[in-house]
Amino acid sequence: MNSPLRNTSLANQVEKILVDRIKEGLYLPGEQIPTEDQLAEEFQVSRATVRAAFSAMTANRIIVRRHGVGTFVSQAAGLTNPLDQSIDFLELITSSGFSADFTEVQSGMIAPNEDVLAKLDLEKDQNVFEIHKVFSADGHPVVYSQNYIPEWVFKDRMTAEEIIKPGATEPFFSFFRDYCGCEIKYYLSDVMIGMPVDYPHISSPMKIDQNTPILVIDETGYDGQDRPVNYAIEYLPGNRMQFSLVRKCLSGH
Repeated sequence: MNSPLRNTSLANQVEKILVDRIKEGLYLPGEQIPTEDQLAEEFQVSRATVRAAFSAMTANRIIVRRHGVGTFVSQAAGLTNPLDQSIDFLELITSSGFSADFTEVQSGMIAPNEDVLAKLDLEKDQNVFEIHKVFSADGHPVVYSQNYIPEWVFKDRMTAEEIIKPGATEPFFSFFRDYCGCEIKYYLSDVMIGMPVDYPHISSPMKIDQNTPILVIDETGYDGQDRPVNYAIEYLPGNRMQFSLVRKCLSGH
């Protein structure tokens, strides 16, 4: 059995070991896992350390704690994407306990079509950088993203040759903030459900079959001056990622 080393946060190490066990099938969805006392003894750490690991895993909906009964692997253990937040996909995947990576499918400077021009409030003679990426968790494709960035956002800070270099726009939000001096403050998003037949360009790189529903997020990102600085379409296969959303109850309704 794995035992934590003592050179980084013990709670993080315990969490990683437990998440790895769940991913490897040692603890199955719905199955009870060892108690705090049992894990503290196994890993030779305090109960408080195990409790901190459990808290992080509970927040990520990997485990469920039932008072007076025990701790169980969530039936929905895996990648959780809070729809009310915009999070870098690499960060989202890593925080869920997976190894994150991405592949750039295509990129380049383009003369945008009418739809992209309207989304980004551009004139016809203004160019846009287009980039398509596939993000993976432990080597499995989980997100296909299609982004359009107006040339004016980066042209005084990066050349066209520099921005097309692999990885130049990742981490995505840091790219805007640190390289472009143009932080994205919010997105206006439309969310819809589609099928691979509606989006044939993603079927092959995402390795999905024709019966897999896809959550599609069509959104425009704005900076602090309410200028549109990014138009994105994200495709998230329903069998690869779970989605969470806080819905408030209005009293009297």
